[in-house]
Amino acid sequence: MKKSINRFLSKEQNRLYIISAVILIGMVLILSMQSGESPTGMAVTESAEETLTAQGPSASPQDTAGYFEECKTFAEQQCYADTASMFNDKSYCNKISNPELKANCLDNMWQNQAFEQNDEKLCLQLSSPEAKTSCSDMVVQNLAFSGNDASVCNKMSSEENKNDCKDSVYQNQAFQGDDVGFCKKISKEETKQDCEDNINFNKAMASNDIQLCGKMNDESKANCEDSIWQNQAMEGMDEKLCSKLSSKDQELMCTDSIIQLKASTDQDISLCKKLSSKEMQISCEDQIIQSQATEQNDEKMCSSISNKDIKAICVNWIISNKAQEQGDESLCNKLDSEAAAECKDQTLQSKVFSGGDVSLCNKMSSTELKNNCKDNYFQEQAFQENDESLCSKLTNQEQKTSCTDSILQSKATEQGDSNLCNKLSSDQSKTSCKDMIIQNQVFTDQNINLCGQLSTSELQTSCKDSFYENQAYENNDESACNKISNKQSIDSCVEGIIFSKAMEGADENLCKKISSEESRNSCTDSILMDKATAENNEQLCNKLSSEESKQSCVEMIINSKAFESGDVSECGKLSAESKTNCEDQVNYNKATMDSDSSLCAKLSTQEQTEQCEDSVTMNKAYESNDESLCNSLNEKDQIADCKNSILYNKALMEQDEDICNQITDENVKDSCIESFKPLPESTGGLDVEAVEETPLPPPGSET
Repeated sequence: MKKSINRFLSKEQNRLYIISAVILIGMVLILSMQSGESPTGMAVTESAEETLTAQGPSASPQDTAGYFEECKTFAEQQCYADTASMFNDKSYCNKISNPELKANCLDNMWQNQAFEQNDEKLCLQLSSPEAKTSCSDMVVQNLAFSGNDASVCNKMSSEENKNDCKDSVYQNQAFQGDDVGFCKKISKEETKQDCEDNINFNKAMASNDIQLCGKMNDESKANCEDSIWQNQAMEGMDEKLCSKLSSKDQELMCTDSIIQLKASTDQDISLCKKLSSKEMQISCEDQIIQSQATEQNDEKMCSSISNKDIKAICVNWIISNKAQEQGDESLCNKLDSEAAAECKDQTLQSKVFSGGDVSLCNKMSSTELKNNCKDNYFQEQAFQENDESLCSKLTNQEQKTSCTDSILQSKATEQGDSNLCNKLSSDQSKTSCKDMIIQNQVFTDQNINLCGQLSTSELQTSCKDSFYENQAYENNDESACNKISNKQSIDSCVEGIIFSKAMEGADENLCKKISSEESRNSCTDSILMDKATAENNEQLCNKLSSEESKQSCVEMIINSKAFESGDVSECGKLSAESKTNCEDQVNYNKATMDSDSSLCAKLSTQEQTEQCEDSVTMNKAYESNDESLCNSLNEKDQIADCKNSILYNKALMEQDEDICNQITDENVKDSCIESFKPLPESTGGLDVEAVEETPLPPPGSET
């Protein structure tokens, strides 16, 4: 299913955020009612009690009773209220002897249900006028937020609350769409200014356009300009740009950050001396030495590190790594007692998982580690074999239950079998599992009516909305979006389809129909970027909406020209970092295409040089059908793969099945032998010429 292009929070995220807030506030309001006040409407009608009973309990009686027994040790009356709220079980409210606490307990449950169902009518069951009004206002505000509809705020109880509610919705809309137009609707000037500053700041940062900072107040403007200069300095690794920052402290921090980044990236320890303090210089040098030591797996190099803690970490990591790689826990004896014990435990666990010998867990240093080792092994086996019965071997009850539930739920959703859901450990898990199966069926069977079988009204609405949105995208029909219940989701759906149509037809005019400025610019920019790069036309890049997009567009074209021509001089038009990346790509490609390993030495990092040399070696070995050349590769796995590929091709080209038996990888060997089985007469047997024309490529080849 296609996805719409937007930065909006999902309806579910908004809903959860607001519900969490209003439930918290509402509970505080009700529980803080004055103890001397005579509550009105305290008695709950029998029909209302029946409604509450119908809504719960949501947990098993054992869970509820267990929670209460643990809780009542502290304060029995309050624990009745807490247990009722925790498990949505009204019966515990009725056990409370204090009339006010009992009323508050029932109020809590009604209020929670009102928030969960977004139904302000349920607020009428609360015991005081103030609580009813507060509850109703919270539900209305939640509806306004979840629907992104400020008109809903008109249902609130006072003008002040209405305005606050609308302001919050407008601010939310502004942030979601990066649209300063919504900020202008806000009634409070200070909030309006903050909203506009935030939007302009975000736009300035996204586009790297310092001109947008000028629309902000003085303090925000300075912060905005500093942030952009610092970003540009860091992105281009250009220390000179740090001088444009507004304070000397910021300039120094900026310069030091770039020097540290350069030193770390280039593994150039000499750059550390340029840092502003001795402490930073030593720290920089230590980090580079540690990085080089771990990369080369050489603990002797760690001795040059100044900081004792970093030196110890360096040595411990390398020796532990060697012990695990070689499966030899005796290597850990080189470490101090505590580190040695940890090293041995890690090595043993590594051997358990690599060799499948779970008895090695018994050699670990503590009972807890032994049990964890076995549990992790058996759980891994259970997941690999998709067999929940293997979870019974686990000793940790919580992990055993989680293991069983995970596999059962996976099977249930894969097979669409809700009976498997009934085997799960909790009512909540069972319901969630069945809901997932129903949601899958909705789209598999293309039957929206199945949404009505979901466990909550919110899930039902969300399911229908997803179905309508999916249909709209599949049919490329934005008018179908209007069936969606939420205005924000409708707008998002419509804009997504317009965006898709504009991209498919390379039609910039369609982008103008998109209401969100950010999405509109993104649409136009994407079309222009495609045209510019397809035509290698740098002039088209100037039509893009932001300086960052323009620069990115030009760099893509320069990179493309350099790569196609094999001319590294083209890369000279780029910034320092981009120039290095461009030169690396061109030299790497030329080296592998021309089988010229001397070009690999021009690459900017040792890792890239080694990868390049390996690719050239494999190409030469493959072209000459000489597996002895594979021995000069850096990795054992690469050597084996290289030799196996050559043997495979030799067997096919020489029509000698015996060569297949020299292959060490069982899958490749089987494939090789399979090639010699008689083919149907219509194919005319094995086409040797075809095999010679389309040989098996060497593993890891970049050509």
